Amino acid sequence: MNSIDKQILAGLNQPQQEAVKHYKGPALVLAGAGSGKTRVLTRRIAYLIAEYGVNPGNILAMTFTNKAASEMKERANKLISEDMRSWVGTFHSFGATLLRKEAGKLGFKRNFSIYDTSDQKRMVKEIMQDLNIDTKQTKPSRVLNEISDAKNQLIRPKDYKVDKFNYLSEIVAQIYPLYQQRMKESNAFDFDDLIMKPCQLFTEYPKVKEYYNEKYKYILVDEYQDVNHAQYRLSQLLTGSENNIFVVGDPDQSIYGFRGADINNILNFENDFSNAKVIRLEQNYRSKENILKAAQSVIKNNSSRLDKDLWSERGEGDSIEFFEAVTDKEEAGFIMEEAKKMNRSGRYSYGDMVVLYRTNAQSRSIEDVLRRNQVPYQIVGGLKFYDRKEIKDIVAYLRLINNPADTAALLRIINEPARGIGAKTLERVQDYAYANNISLFQSCQESEKNPELTKAYARKVIEFAELIAEFQGLENEITIDRLVSKILSKTGYESEILAKEGPKAQERLENIGELQSAMQEYLQDNDDGSLAGFLEEVALISDIDTMEDKNNFITLMTLHSAKGLEFPVVFLAGLDEGLFPHSNSMDDTSEIEEERRLCYVGITRAQDKLYILRAKNRFRYGESKYYAPSRFLNEIPDSLINCEEDENYDSIDIKDNNNRNNNAKSSNYREGQQVIHPSWGIGKIKQVKEDKGTKLTIRFKDGKERELLAEYAPLQPVRR
Repeated sequence: MNSIDKQILAGLNQPQQEAVKHYKGPALVLAGAGSGKTRVLTRRIAYLIAEYGVNPGNILAMTFTNKAASEMKERANKLISEDMRSWVGTFHSFGATLLRKEAGKLGFKRNFSIYDTSDQKRMVKEIMQDLNIDTKQTKPSRVLNEISDAKNQLIRPKDYKVDKFNYLSEIVAQIYPLYQQRMKESNAFDFDDLIMKPCQLFTEYPKVKEYYNEKYKYILVDEYQDVNHAQYRLSQLLTGSENNIFVVGDPDQSIYGFRGADINNILNFENDFSNAKVIRLEQNYRSKENILKAAQSVIKNNSSRLDKDLWSERGEGDSIEFFEAVTDKEEAGFIMEEAKKMNRSGRYSYGDMVVLYRTNAQSRSIEDVLRRNQVPYQIVGGLKFYDRKEIKDIVAYLRLINNPADTAALLRIINEPARGIGAKTLERVQDYAYANNISLFQSCQESEKNPELTKAYARKVIEFAELIAEFQGLENEITIDRLVSKILSKTGYESEILAKEGPKAQERLENIGELQSAMQEYLQDNDDGSLAGFLEEVALISDIDTMEDKNNFITLMTLHSAKGLEFPVVFLAGLDEGLFPHSNSMDDTSEIEEERRLCYVGITRAQDKLYILRAKNRFRYGESKYYAPSRFLNEIPDSLINCEEDENYDSIDIKDNNNRNNNAKSSNYREGQQVIHPSWGIGKIKQVKEDKGTKLTIRFKDGKERELLAEYAPLQPVRR
């Protein structure tokens, strides 16, 4: 074994080495939380190159976040002397890169735009208005979700089927074809297209598929438990005849079903590839033993999983601290006091701590308490940098410069800053475009020919088009950060901010300055430094990619956002039945299992210390609601838990509390009885059935009948 091979394998345990050394054929690496999966992926890339002589250009590695992709690339580069030329990135960035080369075959130009959610909503809303569909009765966002689901299932407009008696699907069937048509007219793709269109390309052009199968002989997929059907299909299409597909994932961390992720893709991997090698990574390098025992005791209650047994050499660690508050304000107060205490002790800084919760709405009470007590914090998933108005405006200018067919970008900035082009003028410009089958930008350029526009208004529109054309002439002459400076001065955007924004003007200009700094970093890291490349990078940024690594800030985030992260101290808040697990999951066993996986993910974010919290009463939707303890609390052994005692708070013994509630519930329910549920309100019991517990069929005020287990349902009898 040469020195490079020794360096690549150094510090790896036996199963990790087995995974890294795997050469050809399909392999499934079941990587438990904190078991070093990124280490395995990066070292396998390096080992393929150094030991087996694989050309780096024949390796394709795909993951879900830019942050994970950058870490993989950086780590692999350190292990081998030559610069990495293998393709490492997200599914969506791979799709975008592929389409930059092959879009012409699908009738698109290479300078296409990537539409974000706001661009998509605007387009759907316009189509609905054109079809006289009431956007108040049927929200554009609901239509967009249906279209997204169809694309994730690789259902094209012509194949979209209407569900009988489903009004929404009837509407979507009308809108979906028009939406795709207008996307094509705008030379634009949305996020779902970045996966769907490559699948279409490989299916319709076998020689293109053959070319990429030959180019990428080794496929690596990270977080395989999170792939949706389209991503699964793309992975299959990219895999050549030798089936050199190497996937890493953990069914116990499959938590994105609401985005279309299908846990069956990883559970059925051995069916897809009968000769697949399965390697289990069970040594956890992140958490203390008590934390792992708690996580395992919860997740073992799921049936849809592949067995593995996590263990750690980091020692037993502290007991898990459980605290039950009377209200959500007291829950937040406890978090604040504990955080301050640990920070003062010097053992942990605020930057070592995270507060995790099931829904974004839970952050408000926690924020209020932290802010009032001068405890610094940051929220992941709030208003992102690239969602700020001034940033979206400047990026829209850049998008239109890069792609004049980009209708959404043009509509955003044609009167930003104000240049006297109102809604009526714009409507006439759009009508002319439709009537003459030309792009909206071309319609602007031809405004003098538009009979519906006066000379004065035609001149204003033409001046806008000339301004964009001038910027297009500069695109290849100056750097992108200097192009932004030209836009600010020539359009009057900067002077309008200074004139109208008052105290906020400086902050908005500083944000634009930060955008230019991001451009300068991009120019340093990318040789071509193209506008198209920068816009693509911006379009594919996620909120986790922009999370700041601050040493003196507590991080607040949802459990879904926390996937892949770790913190020395974790506060897991809101373990209340109906909140976590969420009330929306109560009717579906598979959804309850996903909620349980989410709990497992939350627990395993903790390295040293874990707090689990709940509140008996929460102020939601304008009123106080009672919550019973979450079923997940009952699944953690008593021996792992220490209940906090404090004279200001009402702490309990979880098991005694749950057992008292469960025994009472199991024996006292009867048909015809009225009960109240914290989310669904008052209902009447229609049936009581004893079958592996007490099953209640309840008809609620909304007219729906739901079957609930009395042992877990947060029900209270209605007392008259």
